[in-house]
Amino acid sequence: AARLPDAGQAAAARAWRGIGTLEEAQRVRISQALGASAGRIYGAGGAAELLGLKPSTLQSKMKRLGIERTAFAERD
Repeated sequence: AARLPDAGQAAAARAWRGIGTLEEAQRVRISQALGASAGRIYGAGGAAELLGLKPSTLQSKMKRLGIERTAFAERD
């Protein structure tokens, strides 16, 4: 029977191939959209629009991933 790799081997294999987890990919794309929108979620040019998500869905994903909008907001 084939043996599945343990978590450490799987992580090493992903790193070697440059492939992260879905959660890592979501964290990167949401962070990029928040950076491009200066931390704005709602409205035209907001991160939700850039990602093609409803603002409430984006906020739920951010909460789950531990991403804070304020880290991307422009400061005066």
